Amino acid sequence: MTKGPVLQAADLTTLALAFLLALSSLLSILYTLLFRIKTRRNCPLSPLHTFNSLWIHRTLLSLSSILIALYQFLHYAHFCTSSLLLSQGVAQPSFFLTALILLEDSLESKQCPYGFLGIVLACTPPFLLEIVILYVAPHVHAAGLVFLEPFVRTSLADGTCDYPLAGTMVLAGFGAVYVPCFLSICWKMQAMVINRGLKVRVFGLVGAVVVGVTGQVVALAAAAWWRPGDWVFEGLGLVGFGCIVGCVVVCEGILVVRPITDAWAAGLALQEKRSHEGRKLGLVP
Repeated sequence: MTKGPVLQAADLTTLALAFLLALSSLLSILYTLLFRIKTRRNCPLSPLHTFNSLWIHRTLLSLSSILIALYQFLHYAHFCTSSLLLSQGVAQPSFFLTALILLEDSLESKQCPYGFLGIVLACTPPFLLEIVILYVAPHVHAAGLVFLEPFVRTSLADGTCDYPLAGTMVLAGFGAVYVPCFLSICWKMQAMVINRGLKVRVFGLVGAVVVGVTGQVVALAAAAWWRPGDWVFEGLGLVGFGCIVGCVVVCEGILVVRPITDAWAAGLALQEKRSHEGRKLGLVP
């Protein structure tokens, strides 16, 4: 099916967003690993090694966002079922749950001992539901239950990918449980911090998660009632992906990049202060 210039522009925009998301996430991983290496090898920065104990969770957050970007490339390559399972069953739940654990660890000032296991266990229900929707439900539809088509259709006869409404309902259910938990932790955090800049970051996280999750669910739910290739369908798909990209970028910036930057600046300031005191005492030339 040949697409018009408007649809081609929408496709290129979506793929460009996916590429930029993957690139920024890869840079975040490298930044996290570089900071870890510096805190382990550089003696003046060694006091920051404890702060960097969350480097695994930060790396996992960025890896999950790379998988979210990879979904779009698989989607346009007509790997419809596997791309939906990757995004809605693995990447997005793991991303949001990792963000929740990073917030919880920041609030408690200690690392959650069951963090990774908790992420795996919490991702299991949406993953299993997506398997049922993507691999079992289509056979039920093929048995004659035509009214189920918008709920389970993953692609058209020509291979063009669709957004099954049932999969979007799983995302909506996940968001209905996740968002209140996220808001609860953010509310506790903003009540504890007195720094205005930190409060702005907390409210930025709240806005990004609420708008990102809600916007994606609404856009994909509406797209399920249109046919792939229609400009409304493609536009809604772009809006949904744009919402989640914006959410991911804000979360990565606040939970990964900014804390490391602040800690690095504090470590360098401490190093400079010690050097200055050493020069005053004649210990440093």
